Amino acid sequence: MTTGPNDTGKVVIIKYANRKHFNTQTSRYVTLPEVLALGVDNFIVLDHVTKKDITFEVLINALSGHFRDNPAAFEAVKPAIVEKLGLGSPSVPFDSDEIPF
Repeated sequence: MTTGPNDTGKVVIIKYANRKHFNTQTSRYVTLPEVLALGVDNFIVLDHVTKKDITFEVLINALSGHFRDNPAAFEAVKPAIVEKLGLGSPSVPFDSDEIPF
């Protein structure tokens, strides 16, 4: 198993089937907020069984949980997300009730 930072210098987090996250640098289980506190560019998350990089999936789940618990935070970034996804722009109005979030 990979321990500590990998060859990219990022901390390797192993995600187990029981949804626990193991920080290989500190050799302890960590919570998702602790993982995110490392900074999104400073870690990768690998599936314990497949060793597949699942960082993106973990970040999406974390963001959805954060926005579910903090709807005002989502409303603050929603225009930027909509524009980034190409669902609207300042010159092309959109109906925010039609987007799936």
